[in-house]
Amino acid sequence: MRKVLLLNSNGEALNFIPWTRALNLVFKQRVQVYEYFEDEVRSQHTCHKVPAVIGLLSYVMVPRASRVRLNRHNLLIRDKHSCQYCGKSVSDYSATIDHVVPLSKGGLHTWKNVVAACKPCNGKKADRSLEAANMTLRTQPWTPTRRLILQEFAEQLGVLPRLQPYFART
Repeated sequence: MRKVLLLNSNGEALNFIPWTRALNLVFKQRVQVYEYFEDEVRSQHTCHKVPAVIGLLSYVMVPRASRVRLNRHNLLIRDKHSCQYCGKSVSDYSATIDHVVPLSKGGLHTWKNVVAACKPCNGKKADRSLEAANMTLRTQPWTPTRRLILQEFAEQLGVLPRLQPYFART
């Protein structure tokens, strides 16, 4: 499914939304279209180009203190869909969330304590520390910004070169 980059009225990248939602916003005249995909959507009587980048006509306040939600989707984007122990590629369905310091040992469910892991590595580490499991991390966990998550997602969709100018404003 195509994803459309949604911009605030000041040009700040807000999120990627489904093309169906974007087309709905276009029909309601709540957005301005900056770029289109080559695709078209046809009905019995009309044909519409699918928008690639849209901008809201009215400004939406975005709290600066808002953090990126810690969930599987964003974690996989941050960790580039790879196991942080063995480096194997993981899909949305085969990936697990591993707590570097296990919750049972006082670890927290925070960005700096979670990594994407394949099921065999997560099972091998189990409820132990890295040292006890004799495992090492490929990269240290870090807290991403909204802009970085959106850019990584655009890269994974294969549209980052085309959309790079829109991320410069964020």
